[in-house]
Amino acid sequence: MNPANFKVDTSLTALLGENYRSTEAALKELVDNSWDADAQSISIQLPEPMQQTVVTIEDDGAGMTEEEIRNEYLFIARSRTSRKGDTTPVRGRKVKGRKGIGKFAGLLIASEMQLISKSQGRETTLVINKEEILRWKDDLESLDLQIVSKKCSKKESGTTIILKSLNQNLNFPNPVRLSQLLIAEYGRENDFDIKINGDELDIKDLVGISEAGSEETELSGKIDYKFVISDQSSVKEAGIGIRVNGKIIGKPSFLGLEEDEEVPRRLLRRVYAEVEVDQLKDDVTADWGAIFENSKKLEEVKTIICPKIKKAILDLYRIQVHTAKARIKSKLKRKLNSVPLHKQAFANETFEKVLQKFYNEPEDKIETILSVVLDTLIQDEYQAVLKKIEKSADKKAPALGATLSDFGQLELLAQTEQAKNRSNFIDFFEQLVLAEKTPAKDVHAAFVNNLWMLEERFSSMTSSESLDKICTGFLVGKSKTKTTELILCQDYRDDILLIELKSSNAMVGKVEKAKAEKYKTQLRLMFPKAKISMLFLGQRVDEKWAKNSSGKTILLESYEKLVTNARMRVDWRMA
Repeated sequence: MNPANFKVDTSLTALLGENYRSTEAALKELVDNSWDADAQSISIQLPEPMQQTVVTIEDDGAGMTEEEIRNEYLFIARSRTSRKGDTTPVRGRKVKGRKGIGKFAGLLIASEMQLISKSQGRETTLVINKEEILRWKDDLESLDLQIVSKKCSKKESGTTIILKSLNQNLNFPNPVRLSQLLIAEYGRENDFDIKINGDELDIKDLVGISEAGSEETELSGKIDYKFVISDQSSVKEAGIGIRVNGKIIGKPSFLGLEEDEEVPRRLLRRVYAEVEVDQLKDDVTADWGAIFENSKKLEEVKTIICPKIKKAILDLYRIQVHTAKARIKSKLKRKLNSVPLHKQAFANETFEKVLQKFYNEPEDKIETILSVVLDTLIQDEYQAVLKKIEKSADKKAPALGATLSDFGQLELLAQTEQAKNRSNFIDFFEQLVLAEKTPAKDVHAAFVNNLWMLEERFSSMTSSESLDKICTGFLVGKSKTKTTELILCQDYRDDILLIELKSSNAMVGKVEKAKAEKYKTQLRLMFPKAKISMLFLGQRVDEKWAKNSSGKTILLESYEKLVTNARMRVDWRMA
């Protein structure tokens, strides 16, 4: 027997410092090696408690010859991709093992690792002993390893790894945890079957709320489905995979559930589902990469599956929110009881809103947010600070300065809170104005009391009842239509701004430029000394007529630009 030896790369020292979080993670590294070997199936046998202390991993991949084992497998820390590229030679898979140290994963679990590989009519057996490696760590290339080669059938190929003398300081690999780890990585693969102790990986291996069943339909025939809403915060390859004749078609999607406003996005990212519909084979593209979007059978599948997943998500959501609410209310009971009676309803409403928005966050964070809100409801912070200022007014300057600083801090907090609220308002306003054919009167109702959205030189302007009477009684009679609304506003310098709001699908351009001169002439009669500006808002702007420099008094602007600029100013205040 001619012994084999390690070939050591200069980066070995750093790479061997890496470790694995668990025995299951170490076994996954060996499974990755089988994937890289183009295996179609892999069988993992884990020890039962108090029984055999051997782990076996067997695949039907390409295997290795004795030469490959000596010159490649034993070349420690040599990147697999640098030798054979980023993809596997037969199935074109993206290579996972990249560091050349996967062989050491088995030695986390066991003292001895036996590798048996079949390729090109030869079976080669290699034995690696952990204690020997540690003893020769300073001169690893001089360590002689047992290697034996013999004939086998040329039809046989694959690799078997046997891990013996398992590490007694660690718990044996857990089949459930290993299943969870592997289903997340390989559950969507069509040509890589994994069995653990004889059982195939299944969606139900993921911990969480699960459901499975079958439905008979008119167009699609039998629909088999199974899904899990995982306990993990997110799941790799989350979504609904559609399997036709055993093959997953394209990438998983949510079949429109992502557009349903009732479905919490955080829980949707935890959905791992598969639907098997063989009758869809005629609606699959030639490359089997997608299903025709206008497939009637696909629509039927959606009507069956989506309501089931939605119901499961909402049921879980209600349970989580209710449980969290009861728990947090118990902790904050004293503060809740201190809230004035006339503010109790608002306190309860706030509880609901905060829990709905942050229910998936750590409870201590939710408690902090709610505690601050309750403190605000219990006392008027401004009143408390102002009383403190009054008491300090007749004292020395440092004491008064400190209390005035407290007022400034309160102002900053208030501004930050206001900016957050305005940011939320902008999101909803954007939905309104960018929706197709939103009437101008609806835009007017949302915008007239929120002129802070305008650029800085107009943000202090306000409308009033008298200005509104001028607007409706004098200007509107001549120019208002069903597709326009006017807002007349004024600032502390008595400067005037007239805003014409168009419906959300209208363009502003040449017509508005001409209209502006008529408005200005009419307004000059009532405000002879005022600086008068005009702002026309619509869905889009005719660029030929839009010259929106800050010095101009006639401005043509899109709702989208208005929203973008307002959001930038609010974001700056929150930064």
